[in-house]
Amino acid sequence: MICPNCDKEIETGIDQCPYCGCHFPMSAKQRREQERIEREQKEKEEKARQEQLQQEREKMEKQKRLEEEKQKRLEQEKRIAEQEEQKRLEKEKQAELERIKHEQKQREEDKKKLEAVKESTHKEENVQNTSKQEKPGVICPNCGKELSSDARFCRWCGTSLMNNETTSEEPFAMRLCPNCGIELSNDARFCRRCGHKI
Repeated sequence: MICPNCDKEIETGIDQCPYCGCHFPMSAKQRREQERIEREQKEKEEKARQEQLQQEREKMEKQKRLEEEKQKRLEQEKRIAEQEEQKRLEKEKQAELERIKHEQKQREEDKKKLEAVKESTHKEENVQNTSKQEKPGVICPNCGKELSSDARFCRWCGTSLMNNETTSEEPFAMRLCPNCGIELSNDARFCRRCGHKI
């Protein structure tokens, strides 16, 4: 293409001479071509804008999904922690109940042992009291007071009981040897320790 102003050869399809700056009137074909190019350019720009918007939406949706997954994970961890805490509390409660049951059982066993000891002591005391009651006493021949079987003198009147043959009404009451003081049966004629004649 030749510029009508400077007669220099220029590129076909341009609307201004790059050498002299002369503007060329565009033909209908050139205008259509220019419009097509502009339209394609706008379509490209719109398509790029839509793609950018789509990428931004996808990015936001991905971020939202990540936030939701993070929230779900935190909630799940919280539920797991609560379940673990509940299990721990239940175990502590069960252990406390077992401890209380063990203490109650121990107290019951101690109580039974104490009752057994008291009963045994009571039986021994009853046996001792019975043996004391069954053991015959000595009657003072002077004042008639009842004395213990091992008494050698009356604690009421001071009478010597060494030669006393009078005892309680029991048929086999005990008396003392006048020589060594050992207890002898009422029907003994000689002391079984020293051989002294009664």
